[in-house]
Amino acid sequence: MNNKASYYIKDQFGKKPQVDIEQFYAIKLVDGYNLITDMPANSNIRKHVKNEYLRKLHILLKTKKAQTLFKEFNHFSHNNIDKLNINKIQNTYFHIINNI
Repeated sequence: MNNKASYYIKDQFGKKPQVDIEQFYAIKLVDGYNLITDMPANSNIRKHVKNEYLRKLHILLKTKKAQTLFKEFNHFSHNNIDKLNINKIQNTYFHIINNI
């Protein structure tokens, strides 16, 4: 889950890690509400899209309301979200986004 970028680029706001093209494409797909299951099985883009959904879920679950919604939807705590299958990941993400 931790992607360490070896290159940083400078812009008007300071330094930020540079992402590769596949990861950038995955970010755009997730922002466009594309599903993980729409991607071809065993492809790199599917892996990147899944990781982007997990990254966004980790960010969402920093709030108490999102943690409560997660627990109501999945009936367990949010500590092990990396072990969820892809259908659970995308359904949980959209459930939290739609109810916040």
